[in-house]
Amino acid sequence: MLEERMTFTNLSTKALLEEVTALLGTERRTVARLIAHLVEVDERRAHLEVACSSLFDFCVRKLRLSEGEAFRRINAARLFDVFR
Repeated sequence: MLEERMTFTNLSTKALLEEVTALLGTERRTVARLIAHLVEVDERRAHLEVACSSLFDFCVRKLRLSEGEAFRRINAARLFDVFR
């Protein structure tokens, strides 16, 4: 959960850099899980159940991804599906 105002004055530079590295690792794992889930949404055509005409439409309108983010994640999901 994000605080209203994030203050870093109590963090040492070393702790700040360690936290940035840890957050990046968390983000990568989260994106990987999102891509795996998008594969399943695509296979089930679940986007149709929420009135989205395509997976891209679902990502942009329901997940609120930018068009670029949606495009890249869908491409990654479909590439992932080819190799599984």
